[in-house]
Amino acid sequence: NLFVRAMTLKFRAEMPDLAQGDLMKKVGDMWRGMLLDEQNRWRVDGDLGSTVPGATTFISTPKAASKPSAYQAFVRQMSANLKAEIPGSKQADNMKRIGEMWRQMQPDERARYEPGGPANPGG
Repeated sequence: NLFVRAMTLKFRAEMPDLAQGDLMKKVGDMWRGMLLDEQNRWRVDGDLGSTVPGATTFISTPKAASKPSAYQAFVRQMSANLKAEIPGSKQADNMKRIGEMWRQMQPDERARYEPGGPANPGG
């Protein structure tokens, strides 16, 4: 939180020998002693939070959904097939088999698993 970041910078400058645990205890006690209105001022959009260096790094933007790659689609399909064919097989062994199968495939066979291809329609 921005308050922790700001207070850590402040106390490190004022008391460089203060142990990390003691520093965090002091900052935590200060935070718990604040009223909710004062805590809200330390939000990124609050008047105090916006003064903390790097405050905007806390605002995250949602990631766009990515389409599964051809290899991911192949792995998904082959994992299901191997589990059905060899129910007791280990995941690590299945992944080794799948990797070997992928390396031996020709490019035109791999194209089936490209996003939007016949074996990867959702991608």
